[in-house]
Amino acid sequence: MSLSHKFQVEIQFLPATEKYLATSPDIPGLVLEADTLDDLWTEAKTEIPYLLYHNCGIRSGDETVISVR
Repeated sequence: MSLSHKFQVEIQFLPATEKYLATSPDIPGLVLEADTLDDLWTEAKTEIPYLLYHNCGIRSGDETVISVR
């Protein structure tokens, strides 16, 4: 049986560096920076499952809902 989890990811544009930053109050260790939103999303698709497993014990078979703001 899989479990359902909801997480919030916050994305902001940093004018001083002209980069996008993703952090999360719900996913320990999530700090990603990229030049474009596409690059940020590509990196997030790899890093978020890794962090959820290693920092939260959430398996890849569990349903996860990511809310972006």
